[in-house]
Amino acid sequence: MKRLAIIGASRLGQMIAHYAGESGQFSVVGFYDNNISPGTQMRYGSVLGTTGELRRQYEASDFDCVLIGVGYENWEWRQRFFEEFSDLEIPNLIHPSSYVNSSATLGRGVILLPRCVVDMHCILEDNVFFNPGVILAHDSKIGAHCFLAPGVNISGFSSVGPRCFVGIGSSIVNDMDVCADSTIGAGSVVIQSITKPGIYAGTPARLLRSPQL
Repeated sequence: MKRLAIIGASRLGQMIAHYAGESGQFSVVGFYDNNISPGTQMRYGSVLGTTGELRRQYEASDFDCVLIGVGYENWEWRQRFFEEFSDLEIPNLIHPSSYVNSSATLGRGVILLPRCVVDMHCILEDNVFFNPGVILAHDSKIGAHCFLAPGVNISGFSSVGPRCFVGIGSSIVNDMDVCADSTIGAGSVVIQSITKPGIYAGTPARLLRSPQL
């Protein structure tokens, strides 16, 4: 059983800790967080220190591997932490109730919570997070650092670029492309490819707001 440290001690980090322990593959040693005082006791362990202390403690063999528990509200840090510690062991966490076809390709740090489906010839790049019940149909691709909310359905031959958030219960029909840095609101249906970053919502999904420059 591998000893797991998690970057981020708040809600997402606690969720990852719960499922990591439930998987039987990991024992959670604690959390590293730059905004919560070391020694603070959380539901699934204590805060061991800041991320500035993480590498030293890894090299001291205090733990074996690390996962990113920073959510979509902080894209920059979610990606930055993954890249900063990419030379450490960053495992995948796949809940036993999820299905991943043998032809699918998964990067590092992929997290699939209960009842997810990754169909044949799909690609999930690094640091992708699927909440419960996400279904990804055949020949589709999810870019690095993406975060999919519960109950998202993505049809075949579609792609979602890096650093995208797809909201709860949303659907993307087949052969659609969603560009990097896009946000899809809850319950939306994407029936046309999205080529410009921004926040999209509705049925069909329409641009609500472009990124602030």
